[in-house]
Amino acid sequence: MKNKLHKICMLFIVMILLSIYGNSMTSANESVNKLEEIANVYENNHITIEEWSLYSRQALEISDQVEFEQRIEELKEKTGNFNWDISESSNKWEAVGTFEHLEKNQTEIVKLISSYDNGHRYSYLFYEVKGNHTDWTSVNGTTKNRIADIFTDDVTIFTCIKGYLNDKIEEVLYKRADKILQQFNARAIEALNEETFVSISAYTDDWKDIIPTKIEPINIQVALRSTGLGGRTNVVVGTPIITSEY
Repeated sequence: MKNKLHKICMLFIVMILLSIYGNSMTSANESVNKLEEIANVYENNHITIEEWSLYSRQALEISDQVEFEQRIEELKEKTGNFNWDISESSNKWEAVGTFEHLEKNQTEIVKLISSYDNGHRYSYLFYEVKGNHTDWTSVNGTTKNRIADIFTDDVTIFTCIKGYLNDKIEEVLYKRADKILQQFNARAIEALNEETFVSISAYTDDWKDIIPTKIEPINIQVALRSTGLGGRTNVVVGTPIITSEY
C-alpha cells in the first residue's frame, strides 16, 4: 500500500510539472470561490471539513548563495511577522517562513528552496495557506494580497479540502465518489478503484484551469478511503488535482 501511495504521489508530481505548460492561470479570488463551492458540496453530502488549503509555486532563477540570501531578505520584508527557519547543506538551501493566525486557526507557509543536481540548480518559491474555518472573505483577502506580494508572475493555485464521513456507506466507494463529481458537473477521465480506496481524476466545464493528460485534460480530483468496517471514510477533493497525501 505504501508503494502504491508513493507511485500515486509521484504521478501527481509529474502532472504538476506538466501544468506549468499551457494551462490557464487561476486567480486567488477564483480559487477561494472553488473552496466555497467544494465546501458547499461537502455540506450537502454531510461531509465534515477537517482542513482546506490553497497551494501555489513558481520556478525561479537563483545563481548562487548570495542571491538566495537576497531573496530571503526580500521575502522577510514582504511577509512581516513570519517566523523563518533557514537550513543549508552542500547541495540544498532551504528557507521556510510560517505565520500562525491563532484567532482564525489558519496557517500561512512560504518556502524558498534551491537545490543543485547533475550540474544544474533548481529553485522554487512555494506558498500555502491552510485552515478549517469557513470565512471565505477573510481567506480571499489574505491569499490575494500575499500572492500578489511574493510572486512576480501569474501562478496556478491548487485548492483542496479534506474531510470525512462518519456514517456507514452502503454503496461502493466508486459510486459515492462519482456522485460527488456529478455535483461539480464533472465527468471521470481516469480512476484508481480498489475496495477501500478510490481516486477519480475528472473534468468539468465549470472551471477553466486544466492539466493535460495522455487521455484528456483534467481539473478536479476526488479521493475516498475507507478506514474499515463501521469506521469513517476520508474524503478529499482538489482542483485541478490533489497535491497532498490522502
